[in-house]
Amino acid sequence: MKPVGYAYLYEHLGLRVCPPVYPARVRPVTRITLMEKEIAVPAGRAPETSLLDHLIFALKHEGIDLAILAGALPHLPVEVLQKALQASPNGIYLRKLGYLYEALVKRLPFDIVVSGRVVPLFDPERYITGPAVRDSRWRIDFNGLGTLCNRAAYARDDCTT
Repeated sequence: MKPVGYAYLYEHLGLRVCPPVYPARVRPVTRITLMEKEIAVPAGRAPETSLLDHLIFALKHEGIDLAILAGALPHLPVEVLQKALQASPNGIYLRKLGYLYEALVKRLPFDIVVSGRVVPLFDPERYITGPAVRDSRWRIDFNGLGTLCNRAAYARDDCTT
């Protein structure tokens, strides 16, 4: 079955990180459903082959996987991210991608005016979080444990569960 989200990024880019614990795959279902060992996605909800679309799908439906994001974001053309952010500068998942791109790859060579509400990077209902540190450029609160770069480096080096 066709991989989507983090599973697509992991397989398509040949990332040398831990695979997703619950890979998302197209299945004959009517809605996105967490199964025993995977996330079943209806064909109509699956992104095609755009890295940006798979990244947004992953953030929206699978949460934050820093290891895969750190491996995949360098493959995302800056122009694609810029165009998407210009079209929707207040989109929560696009802002998270912009923030993560700058934290894990490099500062983006353009400015975007963000006026949307501040959102946490990690959903406190899903993750154990720490004190928030606000990034005013993206209006994102980093609320992870430790620092973002330390967490991504650790995630790249350790595949134990």
